[in-house]
Amino acid sequence: MKPSQALANCNLILLAVSDDAIGPVLDRLLAEGLRDRIFVHFCGGQSFAGAWGVHPLMSFSAGLYAPEFYRGIPMFVEASAEWPDPVTRFHVLFPELPNPCFRLAKQDKAHYHALCSLAGGMTAVVWREFFAALTTRFQVPREALSAFPRRVIENIVESPDSALTGPVARGDTGTIVAHLEALEGTPLRAVYQAFIAAAGPGQS
Repeated sequence: MKPSQALANCNLILLAVSDDAIGPVLDRLLAEGLRDRIFVHFCGGQSFAGAWGVHPLMSFSAGLYAPEFYRGIPMFVEASAEWPDPVTRFHVLFPELPNPCFRLAKQDKAHYHALCSLAGGMTAVVWREFFAALTTRFQVPREALSAFPRRVIENIVESPDSALTGPVARGDTGTIVAHLEALEGTPLRAVYQAFIAAAGPGQS
């Protein structure tokens, strides 16, 4: 069955595919005669002609969350000349969804999504390395490590401006140098150097 046949009765089509696939999938659907439909994509960092962007600000895993959880996810909705009032448009297209919505200008999408990727994805990489090393090289049970990341996140949520602690925050140069030497030859050394630079003046 062709997509045009399967979607014959769908006026609203959600393009829940990877970012790189949005353009090709959209082009195929338009070529098959579905130009009169409303297309919604979920890429937070790019815009696509002919489709409207809605980005859920949330981290998703392989498993499903409780149904009520999804209704509280903040939605960042794309604003442009074509869609000057995206929040109203969201509630018109999805009247049963009570999610909080926030306007995201088209020209700001890449910056917004880069921050999301760093905050969510980059930290996941660092935590992955942390847990791998602590449980193997240092033989620490996983259950003994869980309080640390939880408290880090709680501190960030409660007071992001004062959550940074440790030698970079204090400017302990000797310890920082020792850290960089310990990470020599690993990808994390460059990450640590970027962390020092991102912490800002007076932090190293």
